[in-house]
Amino acid sequence: MNENNTTEVIVENEGAEIEQRELKQINNMSESSLNSSTAPLAVEVELKSSSTESIPPTTQNDDVKTEAITQLEINEKLEQNQEPMSIYDLYSKKKSTLLLLISALGCLQMPLADTIYFPSLKNVADDFNTSMGVVALTIALFMFLVGVASLVWGPAADYFGRKKTFIVSFIGYLGCNVVCMLAPSVVVLIIFRAFQGAFISAFLTVCCSVIADVYPLERRGAALGMFSIPLNVGPIVGPILGGVLGYSKGWRSTFLLLIVLGAALFVVIIAIVPETHQWYVLRRLNKKDPIRRSRIIEASEITSQDPVFMSPVKTFLLAFKPYVSPYLAVCCMEFGAFYGALTLFSPVMASPPYNYNQSIIGVLYIPMGVGAMIAAIIGGRISDWSAMRSTVPEARMYYNIIVSSAAFLPGIMIYGWCIQYQTNIAAILISMFFMGFGCNSYFPSVLAYVGGVNQKEAAAASASMFCVVLVSGGIASEVVVFIAAAINYGPLACFLVGLWIIPTVISLIIIKRKMIKAESEAEQKTVQP
Repeated sequence: MNENNTTEVIVENEGAEIEQRELKQINNMSESSLNSSTAPLAVEVELKSSSTESIPPTTQNDDVKTEAITQLEINEKLEQNQEPMSIYDLYSKKKSTLLLLISALGCLQMPLADTIYFPSLKNVADDFNTSMGVVALTIALFMFLVGVASLVWGPAADYFGRKKTFIVSFIGYLGCNVVCMLAPSVVVLIIFRAFQGAFISAFLTVCCSVIADVYPLERRGAALGMFSIPLNVGPIVGPILGGVLGYSKGWRSTFLLLIVLGAALFVVIIAIVPETHQWYVLRRLNKKDPIRRSRIIEASEITSQDPVFMSPVKTFLLAFKPYVSPYLAVCCMEFGAFYGALTLFSPVMASPPYNYNQSIIGVLYIPMGVGAMIAAIIGGRISDWSAMRSTVPEARMYYNIIVSSAAFLPGIMIYGWCIQYQTNIAAILISMFFMGFGCNSYFPSVLAYVGGVNQKEAAAASASMFCVVLVSGGIASEVVVFIAAAINYGPLACFLVGLWIIPTVISLIIIKRKMIKAESEAEQKTVQP
């Protein structure tokens, strides 16, 4: 009888030990499946297990079972939270809208700095006792350096990050404004206006890349449309403010206003805007929340290559890739005509038979800016709508080109011939509205396309685009003055239309062929069993 009891006890103990070993194996398996966020819990379980060595087998088995079940439940919860997410989901709608707003305000600085003293061009020439052709260099070189310097700022933003690039460029921009305000000669003004353009070019490039960091492709067209509104508000607000200030306080006061506005925005960026470069965002997320980092579906693509500083030459050549150059050429022609018209408008309105003063000339820029602002909103939405209807990336530009052409062609022609024959000012203002609408209804679509096909080098891609577009605007601002003097304004308008219509027709043909080919391939796939 004693032997039987002893045997039963031994069997029970062995069974308990086997059960305990099995539970420990389950426990170890669950521990290995946990990531770093549950490591403290695993340590706690281990400590509890070691502290129960002196407890009777039955109680210890119950504790091990409880801990194992608890960890398995945590594993199940972790698996439930492992649903894939996009890197764009890291930004709430409120946050992305705030970043869009701040980026738009940063973008506003460029057209504001460019156009704020347009109404005072004649006064600048009088103050320095020089010609309008020399003063026009302050516009031409400004635009030229805005474009060329972006070839450096774009790669810098892709390599060092968006925020650091923003800070450095802002400091340089504010310093140049101080020198321009105190310029003792037209030479100093021309030089530091050029440097001002070089520093402010970072605003366009960095702000545009922030939008590419935060908004997915299916929403990017509308976002870039909203983002480009300041590019069009600038030609409205700049001349109005510049006209009032120039008339009452002199043209130097316009640079003081730029210093105040720029300093205020600089503080906002330092305090609110985070680093949005996707590679740096993932690195930061990997340290703070590795579980969330592991859920990002674009992570492998983003981290496949460390950030590199692309050479300015290579950045510039992005604009001449065959999948970009035809569409960028359309943009260059439109912006060249647009900024050329802005440059001619002020001296024409200050001369007979109009003889308007600076403050009135500033107000007269409003129709062009209003047309451009409306077009930016509509153009972005048309671009997104077009992109969703076709698998061809270029399709997002097709209808924008058509809408742009319908407004820009009559606008530039009416503008040129009305100025030549000195018609009623109303006809000129209506033509300026159509010019602004036509030019900017296309811009958001090509901006979204270029950024989308070069997502990893978003800043460099936008830099190459801004370079060729703004350099075109700078060259046009200087050249149109001499061409208009040689052949008059009407023939100049015809000449600009001739340059614009060639790349426009070529682009429409290329995109339409690609759309037809994609539709044909899609139909063949549906027919095949």
